[in-house]
Amino acid sequence: SFDGGFLTVGATVYNELVVTGLSRAITGATRGQVYYATISRGGITSNICVCLGEPEPELNVTNGGVAVASGGSINVGSSEVGTLLNTVIVLNNDGVEQITGLSAGVAGADAAQFSLTTPTSTINAGSSQNLTIGFTPTSTGAKSTTLTIPSNDPDSPYTISLSGTGVQREINVKYSGTSYDSGSNVEVGSVTAGTPSQCT
Repeated sequence: SFDGGFLTVGATVYNELVVTGLSRAITGATRGQVYYATISRGGITSNICVCLGEPEPELNVTNGGVAVASGGSINVGSSEVGTLLNTVIVLNNDGVEQITGLSAGVAGADAAQFSLTTPTSTINAGSSQNLTIGFTPTSTGAKSTTLTIPSNDPDSPYTISLSGTGVQREINVKYSGTSYDSGSNVEVGSVTAGTPSQCT
């Protein structure tokens, strides 16, 4: 353990610590405090300085297995007007402490055309959860908004620019199992003059 800035084992204070090749667990240190010790081995003496940092959560996002840094962007693709298109991203806690206070929201000119599932407010260290982004364009053309994910990560909030494109719904015509392009001629057969006939 540490005592007054020096390594201690039992009642012995080690200003000089002889390294025997075995590892020793050190307990009782205060995070943020700087500790000093001298290590000697084989007639060689070295001074060391140890500072234990505060453990922190670390939020990272992946899309299709590819990392998306905060400040990065995701293009969700194209969707027909009025049709929902879902994209699933993964929120990862790569830190050593639990992520808490997690939420997600969108803001921007086209925010109403993007939707989100509600994430749980915590992610344990080394764990992850999915976040689904929905895109339902109300008109054709490029759409964009900003995804913001606040949490207790020291670098919070995590922001990602979202974009997508609304496209016109396509009309397909088929007759007797055959598709026809616009302007095509369709042979519907013969009918008697003056007799109604239908084709589907």
